[in-house]
Amino acid sequence: MKENISKNKVWQIVGVSVLCAVLVLGAVLGVVFGMNHSSEDLNVSKDMSGQDGLVISQEVSKGITLLSGVATTAADGTTTKTITATVEPAGANVHDPLSWEVAFKDPSSTWANGKNVSDYVTISVSSDTLTCTVTCKQAFGEQIVLNVSSKTKNATASANVDYVKRVTNYLFKVRSEDGDEFEFNLSDAEQADERGESVGVVYGSATTRVPTYTFSWTFTYSTGTTEGDSYIETTSQKRFNNGEVLQFDEQSGLPTSDGIGFQLYYNGQALSRIIIDIIEPVRSISVGNLVF
Repeated sequence: MKENISKNKVWQIVGVSVLCAVLVLGAVLGVVFGMNHSSEDLNVSKDMSGQDGLVISQEVSKGITLLSGVATTAADGTTTKTITATVEPAGANVHDPLSWEVAFKDPSSTWANGKNVSDYVTISVSSDTLTCTVTCKQAFGEQIVLNVSSKTKNATASANVDYVKRVTNYLFKVRSEDGDEFEFNLSDAEQADERGESVGVVYGSATTRVPTYTFSWTFTYSTGTTEGDSYIETTSQKRFNNGEVLQFDEQSGLPTSDGIGFQLYYNGQALSRIIIDIIEPVRSISVGNLVF
């Protein structure tokens, strides 16, 4: 009769391989993860200047509606947006020019105290006063308000001007349902890339055939007034939010046969590439009359 020796079986091992490329533009950087892939293969831009940091949203409208155009970035790094005002009824401002101004929402705040708003945001008004070009010179840490008014018609509108914080570093963590975990940051990824090694592994469950894993991340930011949305997305466009629990099998839609590729997005732009390799270990080993 065979003698069975019980041992804890690790049903899955998640390995994260890393190829890191540091993308530096001022305070902005990106990291590309993957195994034997260039950033061009992964559709991750090396130029982060296109990231839209300037956000303008209408807050108050009384007889004037504001419409924000698409942001453009100049060679010197300044970002501009054109704001168009529509006064009701149509043509009401023919003999009543509009007045535009910008100011810190809270000029006495810790960040804004002692600073001039014109060092960060300036405006240029068209001759008919219906359009205003907002230029962001540099990142700012206190919300700015754009006000427009018509004196004789008693019409006003205002918009909040925000600067989306940009990512300067990150901490990515993978944790199994049994509590095994690893985490890595930009420096870890760089070192792993230089050595040609995987960044780390996390073991699955000793009892569960298809264990679960929690993927989470935190960012270190530069100056700004608001944070962008972040998520990871598979090559098949399955999207997962920070802290979601994943299973890797056919039923979950995350099959393990060829590895799984994710891209980490922040503020609508791909920051990094993560390759997940699933290792399915041998279920048992027979040596003579012993079965492990």
